[in-house]
Amino acid sequence: MFILFIAIVFASFGLQERLSSQSKLLQEEKTPIIAEYNVADLSKDAVVMKLPAVDKIGGGVVALLSVQAQEGSGRTLVDIEGLLFFTDTQESITIAKKVASDYTRIDLSKYDLTYKIYAHADSIGGPSAGAALAVATIASLQNLNLRDDLVITGRILPDGKIGEVSSIAAKARIAKENGAKMFLVPLGQGREKVVEPKKSCTQEGKNEVCNIENVTVEKSIEEEAGIRIVEVSTVQEALAYFLDEARA
Repeated sequence: MFILFIAIVFASFGLQERLSSQSKLLQEEKTPIIAEYNVADLSKDAVVMKLPAVDKIGGGVVALLSVQAQEGSGRTLVDIEGLLFFTDTQESITIAKKVASDYTRIDLSKYDLTYKIYAHADSIGGPSAGAALAVATIASLQNLNLRDDLVITGRILPDGKIGEVSSIAAKARIAKENGAKMFLVPLGQGREKVVEPKKSCTQEGKNEVCNIENVTVEKSIEEEAGIRIVEVSTVQEALAYFLDEARA
């Protein structure tokens, strides 16, 4: 098994011309990435998911992940544009493949896996895409249809557990803006701690003396972002939501 990094890996699937032209549009315009891509056109045989992420200044952005499994010789083909911290993303793909193989009991040496991520320039990639990578890999290997109205963030661990990541609130807001109805987050990250100023006053004679101090308060991300937040601890739990088995 090995990872082969190439600039354009979809030429063998007849998509080079289409994806190249779309990539140029992304670089020239600052419109949301989802507007630039018709998900159905990326690849009819691939599993496609939205990836909530953040940019260098902490703002929410959405990338697209495409994973395609085909019979082959165990190659892993990767084409990623716009992400910083590429090494972290590479590691997440490696772990996601192991988790998918363990879950499906499929020998990956008999398959070629193609990963493609399109993101705005300077989007932060890496560990937070791990859970999505694992779910999409499983779905591609088993030819599963995933719901397209929810997204997930979380680090993927070798045992299939989903670990904590940062910037949940920013990702929740951008997910909502891009049409998601549900956002799956790591266990314990449905709420966030924020620092807010608190004013307290006392009466000293005829004078009122006030003091302002910063206090830490806990807020519901679901209420703040207006999107349903569901905490999940494993890829198996997450997959149940994507397959509609856990829809409430």
